Amino acid sequence: MTTSLEHEAIVELLRDPRLVRCLLRASGIGAEASGSLADTALALPDKRCDVVAVFDTLAVVVEVQRQPDADKLFAWPYYEAAARARHRCDACVLVHAVDESTAAWARAEVRVGPVNRFRAIVVGPDDIPAIADDDEIRAPLAVHDAITQARSDSRRAAETAFGVARILPALPDDAQMLFGT
Repeated sequence: MTTSLEHEAIVELLRDPRLVRCLLRASGIGAEASGSLADTALALPDKRCDVVAVFDTLAVVVEVQRQPDADKLFAWPYYEAAARARHRCDACVLVHAVDESTAAWARAEVRVGPVNRFRAIVVGPDDIPAIADDDEIRAPLAVHDAITQARSDSRRAAETAFGVARILPALPDDAQMLFGT
């Protein structure tokens, strides 16, 4: 499957552990206040996920999903197990689905053996938290919200787009080029 500008923009935003923590909270999962990024190659050269954020006791493998892809149902359980083994802590896969039908598909339980099951934590457009009051996370969360709501004709999508237009000049030059297109 080829990547797109939409996919790469979301991946770039999710390289911020604060945003990953915000999406985890929206899913009911807590993570420590600080986090860092880790290598996205998880043991096998042909298996590379989008982002790995490591908090003190939780490794989060983040995958941006634009449409259903049966291969991911084999990769995601592997990513979770590999992240757990590499970082020696609990691990999870956080799937960022760009539309609700993909989110519903990604929420399905995956049988990985006779007694074992895997379930990803899935965040779709309807699960994205409102833009935070915290100034540090406001800009990336606003851009993230605008990208994920872009496929919608909702009032929230229009309001978010206008909000991003207002904060875009405050972002670093490289972020303006990536998100202002």
